[in-house]
Amino acid sequence: MSTEWKKFDPTSVEELWDEMKGSRVQYEITPDRQGAVNAPPSTPYLTIVMISDTHCELKKMIELNMIPDGDVLVHAGDITSYGDAANLAKFNEELERLPHRHKIVIAGNHELGFDKDEDQSKMLEEHHGLGTPEGWKLLTNCTFLNGSTTVVEALRPQLHAALTVG
Repeated sequence: MSTEWKKFDPTSVEELWDEMKGSRVQYEITPDRQGAVNAPPSTPYLTIVMISDTHCELKKMIELNMIPDGDVLVHAGDITSYGDAANLAKFNEELERLPHRHKIVIAGNHELGFDKDEDQSKMLEEHHGLGTPEGWKLLTNCTFLNGSTTVVEALRPQLHAALTVG
């Protein structure tokens, strides 16, 4: 299967949306009298909370009640600033405090050392040697995805979801 790459102005939201919208399902959203648009559906549903770029500030976000409840929490990268072991351990402890039944973590570009093929010559010199090789092994309170899949099921009757990171 080949992918056709097209160039567009990444700063143009309209151009990007015109490129994407043909393949997206769109629903009209109508706010209720109180202005709410996120009323729970009448059928069983799965609540997925997505966060990223917490850069060692997850504890603060928890204390400020900034992370909503849900069935699944997905942290999409940049959990630390440089991937050092102490901050990874701290993040892991903070994850345990969250009520989400399933916690999924994906490494970001700040998780130095997670990628065994990381090319340090492409980094700023001050970042050489930083990070924790196989640092993802310190994340024991979550499912870590890297070129893998996890299936979340049995949260509600007849409901499951799969998340793949490639």
